[in-house]
Amino acid sequence: MARLIAAPHKIQNDFLLDPARLRLFVGGIGSGKTWAGAIEVIRQPAGTRVMVVAPTYRVLKDATLPAFMEAAQPFVSSHRRAELTTTLINGTEILWRTATEPDRLRGPNLGAIWIDEAAMIRSAEAFEILVGRLRLNPGRLWATTTPKGFNWLHDLAQDSAVSVFHASTKDNTALPPDFYNFVEGRYTTELAQQELEGKFVDLSGGLFKRAWLPILSNNLPIPASGKRYRFWDLAVSTKTSADYTATARITVAADGTVVIDGCWQGKAPWPTIKKRIIDTANSEPDTIVGVETIAGFEVAFAELVQEPTMAASGLRSIKPSRDKATRAAPLAARGEQGKVWVKDGPFAEAFVGQAVTFPHGDHDDLVDAASGALGMTIGSIGQRVRVQTAKDRARNRRTVEW
Repeated sequence: MARLIAAPHKIQNDFLLDPARLRLFVGGIGSGKTWAGAIEVIRQPAGTRVMVVAPTYRVLKDATLPAFMEAAQPFVSSHRRAELTTTLINGTEILWRTATEPDRLRGPNLGAIWIDEAAMIRSAEAFEILVGRLRLNPGRLWATTTPKGFNWLHDLAQDSAVSVFHASTKDNTALPPDFYNFVEGRYTTELAQQELEGKFVDLSGGLFKRAWLPILSNNLPIPASGKRYRFWDLAVSTKTSADYTATARITVAADGTVVIDGCWQGKAPWPTIKKRIIDTANSEPDTIVGVETIAGFEVAFAELVQEPTMAASGLRSIKPSRDKATRAAPLAARGEQGKVWVKDGPFAEAFVGQAVTFPHGDHDDLVDAASGALGMTIGSIGQRVRVQTAKDRARNRRTVEW
């Protein structure tokens, strides 16, 4: 019989040995919750029909399925990518599904269900449908997740029939020794309780507090790196209901203080926005420029690349890969530490106004821009950067650096 390549830590072990039909493993990032969920699939009786559900196909493809395959490889008999099914050597059949359209989960009779990153599923509808599919033995359902506020999963955790296990990121001793402190320094206290300690926290009041963002008329400090960073969050439209194109610049001083200046937002067609980006870059020779290139804005970035005057700006293509709140967390953390201030200017108050309602306000484009600019300086979580070198410009090519 194949053997597991790693031993569970205490919380994982308690979760795996609990006999309850419904279980929740609520843990911080890196706490080993997905590993525990995968191992529980392997532990089901021979021939069990299991469905594994992720909130989206991207989570399934990038996280849940690879984590399972890493943990379960010695037990896998076959995997059919097109059908999204896996068979284990003991005859257990695994169906891989997403919760994007809950009604599509109806149909199969199941003996066990694992829901990964359950808190990312917007409502309890998928869970309620899945419970009704547990018509075969052993009839067990477990969910693994990092919490996301007081949502349906929080309510489920209050049910006395559900066994709930909370794990901290610190519980996983296999992580690098400095991982917890490194991430904690980029989160506010409340967000760290959710993301690292696996606790249910009500973040509905917003990620930022007004007191963390004083507006001052002081001179800008000298940047510690010798450069300032400006980020453009594109939304090229003139419709009143559309998002704004927004930009903000970040200066990080030698003591770690972050200064936000040069905020602007507006709605205009691309030729107008393009001219503003070029003119702003020309007026700020000490500033590296980053442009968000999602939702079809690769073409816009390609046009900027062709502009000779943009060569000196160190033009960067930025593709955020995590949610807005996660990308803004490092900025909020600096604010909580008293290390952020906003340079007085035309859009300074608008930035603070958006920040104190973030991420629940009608608009958050200026916050996105400032978060993106800070991410350019520190390699923020959830942000991928593509840098075009001078040689690439000469060859009319772009190079990817991660």
